[in-house]
Amino acid sequence: MERIYVLVKVEGDDIKKVMATVKAIAGVKRADPVTGTHDLVITVEGEALPNLLGTVVREIRAAKGIAQTETLVVISDI
Repeated sequence: MERIYVLVKVEGDDIKKVMATVKAIAGVKRADPVTGTHDLVITVEGEALPNLLGTVVREIRAAKGIAQTETLVVISDI
């Protein structure tokens, strides 16, 4: 199982609406609001890393209310 984290900055202050939108995307396991320079951390899991990076991340970036994303690929489970 592959996993990536997507750090998200949200436009405006409607974080709950953005969370609901991204949670509906296949592969998204969690969308957690956080403090700091980003507003959300989204956890995405799937069998093939190219699919996660290609399809899912594009869908997240295209979601209404997403201002900016940064993608972190998990390279190893301990």
